[in-house]
Amino acid sequence: EIDLGVAMDVTHHDKESDIEIGKGPALSVGGPNIHKGYFKLLDNYAKDKEFKVQYEFGSGRTGTDADNVQIAGSGVPTLLLSLPQMFMHTPVEVVQISDVACTARLLAGFFISLKGGESL
Repeated sequence: EIDLGVAMDVTHHDKESDIEIGKGPALSVGGPNIHKGYFKLLDNYAKDKEFKVQYEFGSGRTGTDADNVQIAGSGVPTLLLSLPQMFMHTPVEVVQISDVACTARLLAGFFISLKGGESL
């Protein structure tokens, strides 16, 4: 049985979005596909270690692999992290390297911090 599924994607950075390039990954909050307990653990870890993160709020399907991961088998606790990206679906998609590095360090540290048997 799978303990945790983490989907990685990109999200829009544009004039209408509250998500900004250079301010860290966007953690998906809410919706039926995002596990509340693991989200709290990840969010608390990010705050404790002073990682820059942003929040992307949802109430339904995410339109990402998180949707399929969550319903795999008998259900998988799932998180979704998205990199802010400019010019999505064009030949010149842009992300900031510091956001990529922050996301990698955040996930690596978070995974190491999990001991198993966390109270969710």
